[in-house]
Amino acid sequence: MKVRVSPIALRELVSKVGYVISPRTTQPVLKNFLIEAEGSSFSFCGNDGNMMLRGTIEATVEEEGTVCVDAKKMTDIVSVYAQSSYPEMMIESVDDKVICFSEDTKHSLAGGSPSDYPVFDTDIPGAVSTTIGSDVMRRALSLTMYAVSTDLNRLCLSGVLFEFFPDQMRVVASDGHILSFVRITGEGVPYFGEAISPLIPNRTLTTLLKLLDGGDVQVKTKEGRIIFTVGNYTLVSNLISERFPAYEQVIPRESKGEIVLDRTSFIDALNSVRILENPLTHLVKLSISEGRIEFSASDTQIYGEAYRRLDADYSGESICIGFSSEALLKILKGADCERIKLLFNSPKSTVMLQPFPKEEGFDHLALIMPSNIPGE
Repeated sequence: MKVRVSPIALRELVSKVGYVISPRTTQPVLKNFLIEAEGSSFSFCGNDGNMMLRGTIEATVEEEGTVCVDAKKMTDIVSVYAQSSYPEMMIESVDDKVICFSEDTKHSLAGGSPSDYPVFDTDIPGAVSTTIGSDVMRRALSLTMYAVSTDLNRLCLSGVLFEFFPDQMRVVASDGHILSFVRITGEGVPYFGEAISPLIPNRTLTTLLKLLDGGDVQVKTKEGRIIFTVGNYTLVSNLISERFPAYEQVIPRESKGEIVLDRTSFIDALNSVRILENPLTHLVKLSISEGRIEFSASDTQIYGEAYRRLDADYSGESICIGFSSEALLKILKGADCERIKLLFNSPKSTVMLQPFPKEEGFDHLALIMPSNIPGE
């Protein structure tokens, strides 16, 4: 293999592909890039055993070939040439070495056989496909991914559920305590030609977010695998095989009370009282009564108390609800609206949060379970 390539373009490629490679992998081959040169294309491939990312750029290929090379070392080497403003760098595989060089600089490192490198097939016979706009995908993920569980023992909650129907696309995530739901409707809603519900690992979607560039995302899926194509990158991932919980059953159908607040003011009020919250429970109390909402927290170990009041347009029955400040802030910071509505029934029933006013064609809601208030 012998290739002449722009180091600046290559640095962007290896930084994105390198994200896939896990530093904790126990398989030495997965610490490598798989490098391929063919025609006028130069591609790097990274793999963590569950997903694979291939990125391709144009290059002058003088000799075609394939080789494996240590990903971290190669990334560092490419950065040296990119930072030195060399217009081109040469990459050549000779015997068991990969040599990078330019006018006055040279690096050589061990190359490995590509035969042992696991490559996911990007052509799945019979796969169904659709197209999703980058902006739609990015927004749907930013509104839901914060709710994904980090508990390794709850595999069914370790990803984001996508549901595709003829008239709508749904995106859902939950950690068992909070839930975020997005429903997209209207003309041109993505659809595979059949109703499917892939449960996509969170790490895969984090990688996808790094690739979104404003263009369309081509999506193909079949039999436990999904493929995203964004520009000159192809991301292949296994799906989560466990079943996502029946989330629709926990969404309240009605509410006895509701209050609308400025989201930024809501966040500021929570932050001002959580300074003195119980460090174990993170409990913050919201007392809602006519014309106001009061925030309070206390830490009995240091005899600390905090209080904050906001004026609010509310005229229903008084109610006091406890929340984990961490969980509530996840929802509030994850939202992208200026004003937010709380809908509630009782101090112990699920509370729903929605943007106010609702956005046509893009429905978003979040659920949170209240926390017990000692002595109440």
